[in-house]
Amino acid sequence: MPSTYRLEIPRPGDIIHFVRSGRNVTVETADDAGNFSYTTYALSEDGKRVCLTHEGNVKNYGQNIQIIRKFRRNHH
Repeated sequence: MPSTYRLEIPRPGDIIHFVRSGRNVTVETADDAGNFSYTTYALSEDGKRVCLTHEGNVKNYGQNIQIIRKFRRNHH
């Protein structure tokens, strides 16, 4: 039986929930092909806080992520 799973494309400001880890991240950049990026922070070995930019594509995650839409108000 064919799958009826529909691939959702994230938009900047949306939240991506990684099902396996339970982590939520905010999408910073995204395109219509499903590519997206987000930023996390970590401590370096010398104790300084560093910014890490991660890139991914929803096709690589399949049903292991959920996209939580940011509320967008339609302006008329």
